[in-house]
Amino acid sequence: NQKISMLVLNQKSQFTKKATGTITFKCEQGQLVNEKIKEALQTKQGISFWVQSKGIDENGDVVGIYDFEWTLKAK
Repeated sequence: NQKISMLVLNQKSQFTKKATGTITFKCEQGQLVNEKIKEALQTKQGISFWVQSKGIDENGDVVGIYDFEWTLKAK
């Protein structure tokens, strides 16, 4: 098993509606994350990439959009 370090380098937020009730956060870029982990392990180079998560209220309305820049490096 190879080890990898992951760190959030930057974060941006956009609040689109007042959040009330239960908020669910959803990121649909799992495949991209898997690809980037494989790339970092194969190249042994540090890489960075952005992924997005959305906050959704009980009515299905988006209350916030959150972008994260991740850095990855094989140990």
